[in-house]
Amino acid sequence: MTNSFTGHSNGPVFQARDVHGDVLFAGSAPRALAGLPQATGTFVGRDEELRLLRDVRCAVVSGLAGVGKTQLVLHAARRAERPGGELFVDLRGYDEDSVVGPAEALDKFLRDLGVAGEHIPPGTDQRAGLYRSVLARAEPMVIVLDNASSTAQVAPLLPGTSAHRVLITSRNVLVGLDDAEPVVLGTLADAHAAELVGDPDLAALCGNLPLALRIMAALRKHHPEVDWVAELRRTDPLEVLDDGDTRSVDAAFDLSYRFLAADERRLFRLLALHPGDEIAEEGARALAGLPPARTGALLRRLVRAHLLERGQAPGTYRFHDLVRLHARRCLADETATTVATRRSPAFSTTTSPRRRPGTARWARWRTTAATSATGSGRGRGWTGSGRLSSRPWRWPRTWAGTTRSATSR
Repeated sequence: MTNSFTGHSNGPVFQARDVHGDVLFAGSAPRALAGLPQATGTFVGRDEELRLLRDVRCAVVSGLAGVGKTQLVLHAARRAERPGGELFVDLRGYDEDSVVGPAEALDKFLRDLGVAGEHIPPGTDQRAGLYRSVLARAEPMVIVLDNASSTAQVAPLLPGTSAHRVLITSRNVLVGLDDAEPVVLGTLADAHAAELVGDPDLAALCGNLPLALRIMAALRKHHPEVDWVAELRRTDPLEVLDDGDTRSVDAAFDLSYRFLAADERRLFRLLALHPGDEIAEEGARALAGLPPARTGALLRRLVRAHLLERGQAPGTYRFHDLVRLHARRCLADETATTVATRRSPAFSTTTSPRRRPGTARWARWRTTAATSATGSGRGRGWTGSGRLSSRPWRWPRTWAGTTRSATSR
């Protein structure tokens, strides 16, 4: 009888003619190759996206916070051929307090693949090399890299072979992944949104955003006595769309906002001053007081971060309705801080009769604009005393290039 071994081994090799049962060596590590979290049972729509993900080896699904990227990828992963199993990691790319770096993710994956801790090297590059070597000998797998914030965070986690399928989710378009197929995920179609929440009016008030719809469906289930359509219409929807447990639309948006650079955050806030549904680049430039090239670059960054959308007319931009409310909140918070600082004894300025940026009157004017839609956004002004005034507030006529509507949605 000939008993031979060829190939590579990361641990002991057991050779025998017949083996009955399991063989365990001291120090050997178990494998965890069924790592996909439980997917929701109320998944609706997304047929086109699922077909696309079925036919690609590496894809980046990007979209607004709460749009359903993770659920889409989990359902796509479960439908894929994966004889070698699956690997999953939540990279928490937008939570600065708990972000998972490449070294930590590689440590997890190597352990999941059965590499004992004492055999895992300390450096990121060395871990990535061992990871690719293990995958090169593994049967085809699905690797899900969830909630990534940058190309640098996911690049070391990519296998060195096309035998494995890689599905990445991000709130940003990861332009640095040249070999990945970009899949931009939008909100649900009206019919699918209504199916998820059980009411077309509620779906519209939730902006067809899956996170908002799921929160509202849970609220309806636990509080059936409430007229939720009326509640959303008379109250700030971002206050309502919070289940008090683990899900909040406002909190999800805030992670994206805080991830922006300072100049991107500033433009995001200022765009909330615009009263219409869409704003042209010239109007954004007038608001920001920046050169055309700089304004255009910042607008494109906000689009790639999915905090701003392309408008229907060429060269225009728009907010998702719920994102617009969040932008107004951010502007109100920032303006309140500025006003409080300027009212302190240490602050002194000469008030100009014109609304010039940098003057106290400009600060009061911005406060009025920022909070004019705290409730339903229908042109009321903030009195400065915590009450909404019924007196209409007029927007300046000098903002060129803006698309106006009677009310802000």
